[in-house]
Amino acid sequence: MIDLRNKAEHKEVLERFISDREEITGFSNIDELHIAIHAFKTDYPDKKGYANFNEIYFFTDDNDLTLDFMYRMITGQSRLERTEKYFSNMRDANIRKFNLKIFESQRISDFIKSGIKYLDKEHWNDWIDAVPVSVKDIYHGWDLECFLELHTELQSSTFEKCKIIFDGQGHSGGSAGKVFYLLRKFTPEAEKFISYLNKQVN
Repeated sequence: MIDLRNKAEHKEVLERFISDREEITGFSNIDELHIAIHAFKTDYPDKKGYANFNEIYFFTDDNDLTLDFMYRMITGQSRLERTEKYFSNMRDANIRKFNLKIFESQRISDFIKSGIKYLDKEHWNDWIDAVPVSVKDIYHGWDLECFLELHTELQSSTFEKCKIIFDGQGHSGGSAGKVFYLLRKFTPEAEKFISYLNKQVN
């Protein structure tokens, strides 16, 4: 048996195939591998070939080594099925991105309106700048919701009641830090309230 990896001019394609199995699931790499194998078979016409996931040896009938056969062997699907799945995944990903943009756009608009309703006019520009950043991060604006709830409550309620609200929001260290940042930026009572929370913990 002849190991195709010894063929120097196809080394790069074959190393990609052998070292990273995930990468070969993209159809362009399988096409390249198929070309490399048949180039080898042109140089060694008396050898028969077969490829599996980890080794590439030549020992089967020539007719077995079609491009469609290689797709089925490597991905479990024909080239047509694999290509259709690839473009279907691309389409689904684009739809998700589009829906996310719509979602983010609506969230940004809603939060800006809410902030302008509850914040002093001098803070509006900073709020308009802060909202898109928060909506597009991992919390998708949840920290803004928590901030607005606390901000409005701090105008009329005790720190004790606001602490109950804060605890009920269920923050991690990261989200709590974001809410504290917003409170410090937009809420006059922020430092006193945060100090009160820290004392309750200690």
